Amino acid sequence: HVRDGLLALVSSDVDTVASMLDVEDKTPEKLCDSLAQVMQVNNLSAANVLARFFNEPMLSQHSIALGKSGKGNAATLADRIVAQWKPGKAKPPSSSSSSSKG
Repeated sequence: HVRDGLLALVSSDVDTVASMLDVEDKTPEKLCDSLAQVMQVNNLSAANVLARFFNEPMLSQHSIALGKSGKGNAATLADRIVAQWKPGKAKPPSSSSSSSKG
């Protein structure tokens, strides 16, 4: 579930995440792998990675996309986002899904 959530977040702004990680391969899957390595090497939780490496506006926007409040500092937003990744919660928004407005 965490991987799916990370993938959705990374997919929302691949250029920013790629520059943040200083990697050339900008595919969301590779960026997600890089984030997973950061988590493992530094023994960080998903919420810690989000709070430390993602800016508040990006976290706020993603939280709103998940149907949650976009208010709060990076740590609060990160906790809110990761809580939505837990089993039984709604699936993260997919950047590849298409929607139609009527």
